[in-house]
Amino acid sequence: AGSPLINKNYTYLFPKANIDLPIDSVKTLSMSYSRNIVRPNYSDASSITTFVNPFLEFARNTNLNPTLTNELAANLQINQVSLRLSYYWYNNPVYYSFIFDDTKNLLTMFPDNFNKESGVNLNLTVPLKFGLWSSTNTLTGTINKIQDPAAVIRSSKPSLYYYSDNSFELSDDFSFFVQGWGLTQRNEGIFKRNPIFVMNLAVTKKIRKKLDCTLSFNDIFKAMNFTDKFTINNINTVGTYYGDVREIALSLKYSFGHIKNSTYKE
Repeated sequence: AGSPLINKNYTYLFPKANIDLPIDSVKTLSMSYSRNIVRPNYSDASSITTFVNPFLEFARNTNLNPTLTNELAANLQINQVSLRLSYYWYNNPVYYSFIFDDTKNLLTMFPDNFNKESGVNLNLTVPLKFGLWSSTNTLTGTINKIQDPAAVIRSSKPSLYYYSDNSFELSDDFSFFVQGWGLTQRNEGIFKRNPIFVMNLAVTKKIRKKLDCTLSFNDIFKAMNFTDKFTINNINTVGTYYGDVREIALSLKYSFGHIKNSTYKE
């Protein structure tokens, strides 16, 4: 019998370490290192090719290798406020690439392993509460770089991710929720990506202390449009992806009361 066409026989070690250093009763400094693996999903690693139009097809890639991720981080926790600084580096990250066949006048899009990715994240999480209003807020500053020999590398620029989850307890049985998150424009070595701002709304009404009725509205500004601009394999590419997840949803949750205490013993 001949050797297999694809041989994915590999052995990796995945060490992890974490140290907690209490400073006083309300402050803790933590430091950690972790190494993980992200294997290609089944659909990306298959041999299926999808016809899009006479000039474009979408292919999978049976030669995908797993992505190895490494992260070194420090976190300072002061009561409910946390400040986290991390540095990460990935080997063989998976992104979409393109090749062009001159004879067929056909462009093929497919997932591929790029050379490497690295970056620094600074994350601040602050919970707030004032009267009827409570909020959880996250702000993350990032600078990262994605590299590959076949691509044109741009200079990386810092970007921001922001998230805010707000609830207003207007009465004992009525609440209003506002959630928003966004990303500023990102230059990530190979990729140039557009800014995004998304907002979700919800109202909750409790009826007779048993029934919770929630009416929610997702992505009310229809803002989930992602744009990538990059050059790879001598092909200038602008891709726009429409993630239309808008919906109006009504959910009902009924409480039948407390479950009797368990008498289980080990």
